[in-house]
Amino acid sequence: MCDRAAALRELYDVFARVPRPDVIDGCPHCVAPDEGRRLLDEPIRSLTPEALARYAAKAMSTWGGVDDFRYLLPRLLELAAGREWRSSYWSGAAAGRLDAWLERLGLG
Repeated sequence: MCDRAAALRELYDVFARVPRPDVIDGCPHCVAPDEGRRLLDEPIRSLTPEALARYAAKAMSTWGGVDDFRYLLPRLLELAAGREWRSSYWSGAAAGRLDAWLERLGLG
């Protein structure tokens, strides 16, 4: 079995060397200029599911690039592994598959 807290510590440790972007640019028609700034003004571990939901839906298509995604990835993975996004953003089938995968990892 894997300890979730230890796995999260290791996740953040691995990504600690990823530099914080100066800006997260987005399509000017799809993303307000200050939206990316709000994601960078907070400590990454403090970003709420609500704050990241819109970014997660638009990441690397109309908002941000690989470096931005890499910076936010530990928090995105933490939220995906937790229960925060389950009811409001994912279908029951998708949540069920994620739950089964997390169980196999010992994180469920």
